[in-house]
Amino acid sequence: MREAVTGFGVFTIVFVILLCIQLPWKGHHTFSLANTSKNAILKLKHWGFHVPLDRDVCDQNLKEFKSAMGPVPFWISEGTALGAIREGDFILHDDDVDIGMWCSDLQQFNEEVIPELKRKGFTLDWDLQNGTFMSFSRNWERLDVDVVSPDGECMAARTAAANCGTCDCIIPYLQNMYPITL
Repeated sequence: MREAVTGFGVFTIVFVILLCIQLPWKGHHTFSLANTSKNAILKLKHWGFHVPLDRDVCDQNLKEFKSAMGPVPFWISEGTALGAIREGDFILHDDDVDIGMWCSDLQQFNEEVIPELKRKGFTLDWDLQNGTFMSFSRNWERLDVDVVSPDGECMAARTAAANCGTCDCIIPYLQNMYPITL
């Protein structure tokens, strides 16, 4: 029994140390177990405990994101687009703000926008699929960026409803977008 307690204590100490250490994976993207854990907590907050989105924080995050993007084109997508059209606001039972952007703008996004988002208080919590899906958070609400390209993988296309895996199935819907004023 004592060995189990000692083993658990060592595990706990190692886990706490890992929470505090930044884990560099590539380029300027720096990840930490703390940010990944925060992202999981935010998912649990909305999906597990059904805490509604803080619409004011989401609105401010979207405005700060737009400011950081400058001339880089982007659009709201998935549940955020549905809420904008159907309710004129964020859907309370959603768990994030969803953004789409073109792969052709990814280098500029990485070099200019991400550092600006960090200055504005966003943290990069997840970077999946070779940088084609990124999850940021600020003030305890998430903002997900899905990078879209022909034949590329996108998270929006991997939902049960779309179930096509590549961005090809959603690109036709992106041809006739119109601006939404924030």
